[in-house]
Amino acid sequence: MSRPVTVIGLMGAGKTKVGRAAAAHAGVDVRIEEGHWTTEFGEQATRRLLALPDPPTALLAGSNKVVFGVLR
Repeated sequence: MSRPVTVIGLMGAGKTKVGRAAAAHAGVDVRIEEGHWTTEFGEQATRRLLALPDPPTALLAGSNKVVFGVLR
């Protein structure tokens, strides 16, 4: 079983739906964390995801602000 790629900071049902459809088409297991596009959200989501028993193998940030939190 492949481990998921996680997208952090996709907001809105439309973007989430498109993200899931694209991942399914590519055969990628995806987990989407939704929240505000802030550095704090990026940091909190990353800590939460990396603490999982089966953490994601990749993180994709939805904005420049979110990526700074991912990198903290």
